[in-house]
Amino acid sequence: MNVAFFTNYIYTPHFETELELIQLHLDKGDTVYHFVCDKHLVSCDFNPNGDLLKCIACTSKRSKGQELLTNNENYHEIKISKPKNKTFNSLPELHFNSIAELRQYKIDNFEIGDAALSSLVSIVRDPEPDLKVFHDMLSRIILSAHYCYHFFQSELLAYSIDTFYNFNGRFATNRAALRAAQKKSVPVLIHERGHNFKTYELFDNVLPHEIGPFIDRASKAWEQNADAENKNQVAHDFYKNRASGKDQGWVSFTKDQKKGLLPEHWDETVDNIVIFNSSEDEYVSIGKDWDSGFFETQTKLMLKLMNDPRLSDKKIWVRLHPNMKTMAKKYLEKTYAALQGNIELIMPESPINSYDLMHASNKILTFGSTVGIEATYWGKPSILLGPSFYKAFEATHNPESYEELIAMLLDKDLKALAQENTLPYGFHINSFGIPFRIYQPKNLFEGEFKGFDLSTAFDYAKWEKVSLTRGWHWFYHKLNTLNHKLRLKKYV
Repeated sequence: MNVAFFTNYIYTPHFETELELIQLHLDKGDTVYHFVCDKHLVSCDFNPNGDLLKCIACTSKRSKGQELLTNNENYHEIKISKPKNKTFNSLPELHFNSIAELRQYKIDNFEIGDAALSSLVSIVRDPEPDLKVFHDMLSRIILSAHYCYHFFQSELLAYSIDTFYNFNGRFATNRAALRAAQKKSVPVLIHERGHNFKTYELFDNVLPHEIGPFIDRASKAWEQNADAENKNQVAHDFYKNRASGKDQGWVSFTKDQKKGLLPEHWDETVDNIVIFNSSEDEYVSIGKDWDSGFFETQTKLMLKLMNDPRLSDKKIWVRLHPNMKTMAKKYLEKTYAALQGNIELIMPESPINSYDLMHASNKILTFGSTVGIEATYWGKPSILLGPSFYKAFEATHNPESYEELIAMLLDKDLKALAQENTLPYGFHINSFGIPFRIYQPKNLFEGEFKGFDLSTAFDYAKWEKVSLTRGWHWFYHKLNTLNHKLRLKKYV
């Protein structure tokens, strides 16, 4: 069996996951082709600016991991700078007048505009990036994705690959590789984190973020588990652990909030509606599944609610998602300025406890945040606006229009839906994944592969400090500029 891996996202535990899968295939006697970037791509999501030091950090960590592989007679490293068949000398489009125009840009079956925007938004933490300001970065992202799309179409067939492993699939170069494999009918397994730091998951030929496949997996996991007591316990534990601030598959955003703390002017005698927004950069340009329904943006819908006279006797609060505190300053300032008025803002860094806020409220509105289904679990009427992994589980009220939303907000008899409807989602989120067998994780971001911490392979912080010191800074800047020019010559 011929299997292939594409490593261009070196963060722990994702690279270590690839090493584990490579080792397992080598131990079975399979032939492994490991496609790696040899400082060739002008941009990747680990190193969007093509910084030379980051390239060295990446290749150093990767090389050390490769040294630890055993039974490696059938292991082959393939540098992506050296394709067997150079048949892709055309250049992609690099100039766009709007985000809408960028999102329309496709090459064959590859939504390269969406993929590039997804990477750009994640890098700059702004769901509405200025394409003129970030033109150079976006151009590098598109050039790299364009190259990968054509490269993998050629090389996956050249090496007769039976299964292709790829990370995440959302980011530009990884989605390029995914779509290339799909175009050539090469089976793809996407790897990502599992339900906790001790597990990873494999997704068969789909993005982990696709809603339909998620619903299928969660429903099957619930229906096929005959141990009712166990699966119910696992599901209940998910919601209880979330409320207690315990890290699960990702960091808890509420563990540092102060329990029992509500806003200073909270009045329990009025009808309190709490909106839990989402950090919009997380799901920009994944696919049509995640496009908003009857509203353009969260902020615009909240403004409409704020100015609707039918809600004048309601107190509307907005709990801005804690993850927003690291978003682009310009975007945050624009959001804050727009929402000042009849809506009470609870800032991302506020210690006010989200769960106390939920329990004290009369109704909850969310845009897909997990707190939407959690509210139902804890007995609160929960209204979901837009797409979500849990929308199909009949655990939330799902208005299909603005007027339907208003009717729900005005309905004094709106009840929470059944808690039992939340359990299949909770069970799946708290149990999916494959336990690591070789990689030994310490937490969500640290661990050892075969007893070695690969993050120590290159001291990036030390060398970055040196590069910024007087005397070295000028030299490093010139060296980095030359490096950029030489790399771009390979593309244009």
